[in-house]
Amino acid sequence: MPREPLEAIVLVGGQGTRLRPLTLSAPKPLLPTAGVPFLAHLLARAAAGGVTHVVLATCYKSDMFAACLGDGSAFGLEIDYVQEDVPLDTGGGIRNAAASLRGSGPGDPVVVLNSDVLSGHDLSAQVDLHGKTDAAVTLHLVEVDDPDGAARVLVLGWGSTFGSIGAAVRRVRNAGHSVAQVHLRHLNPFPPNLPDVLRRYDKVLLPEINLGQLALLLRGRFLVDVISYNRVRGLPFRAAELADVIEDVIGHA
Repeated sequence: MPREPLEAIVLVGGQGTRLRPLTLSAPKPLLPTAGVPFLAHLLARAAAGGVTHVVLATCYKSDMFAACLGDGSAFGLEIDYVQEDVPLDTGGGIRNAAASLRGSGPGDPVVVLNSDVLSGHDLSAQVDLHGKTDAAVTLHLVEVDDPDGAARVLVLGWGSTFGSIGAAVRRVRNAGHSVAQVHLRHLNPFPPNLPDVLRRYDKVLLPEINLGQLALLLRGRFLVDVISYNRVRGLPFRAAELADVIEDVIGHA
């Protein structure tokens, strides 16, 4: 049985202050990424996931969105634009945009997306699960790879460390140790269940190809004693190297 038309609200009103001076002339979702505005990638994925109508909740430089994206036909979508005279933040922006939805009733599913997050998440599968469980709200949360549920150490990664961390975790498990792994696909916003996941483990190890900026942020925001393992220059992490570090952390957990 074909699915009913699906609508989405996309929050695009932020000023993108952390990307200044780039965002002085254009809103963050319209900054070029791989040759097209970042938002174009998100809209294409939304359409592939079954979305047919999108309401953009605009505020900062709102006129630029319609000029860039038009009626949405280039993406196989219909786009309506709602402007906030003053910033309404996340909850207020959603409520304000909801008046432009076309659904026939309050029970019709609506996808809410942040305009600065792009991932390989299967949106269609999430919407199907939402319908099958008759849920009020279905959140996309961070997935924890913890096969036996006995791990006391979590290895957290993001960005380009996925392959080396995954290979190291497999080595450690093959050696008979229990260890959990999480790879963050987006950092802003953090997945809503991330604080609970971090606090579930005795030790959290975070390898980063930088000075440890994410570890510093997690410590300050969630008050979790994240163990940093950093590299700033040279080749990416080797699996054997990370496996030794993980086993050392496990030995002290």
